[in-house]
Amino acid sequence: MNTLINGIIVFVLLISGIGKIIDPMPAIQLMQKLPLIPDFLVLPIASIMPVMELAIAGGIIFRYKKELTYSLNLLLFFGFFGISIYGTLLKINDDCGCFGSLMESKVGWTMVIRNTFFLGMAAYLFVKNNHESVIKIMKRAGVN
Repeated sequence: MNTLINGIIVFVLLISGIGKIIDPMPAIQLMQKLPLIPDFLVLPIASIMPVMELAIAGGIIFRYKKELTYSLNLLLFFGFFGISIYGTLLKINDDCGCFGSLMESKVGWTMVIRNTFFLGMAAYLFVKNNHESVIKIMKRAGVN
């Protein structure tokens, strides 16, 4: 199960990162429509995001600093999940640019459902690979 979910996440991150490097415009255009992201941050975010996706995929493949890699992975997919909900509520009905021009992916409830699954997989991998840290945090919080 762990290998399958790792494989799915790595595949999605690779396709997404490569797609945005090949054609970043759909992602840039979506970010410009989101009132959350100031205009001066759109280009830096659009430049950093595909590199981050490829770095996380590489970290998972090579099992590099698992705690950091899976934490960043969870944070990234949480961000994608939040943006998909926000864009859907704003009724943005454009291609999100999630995969560049390799694959169309419109903002909407289908994207929210897809990102819910990806977020669930990222959370599973985070807990599975950081279980000792999660247990320590839960003990500090008084959860047994």
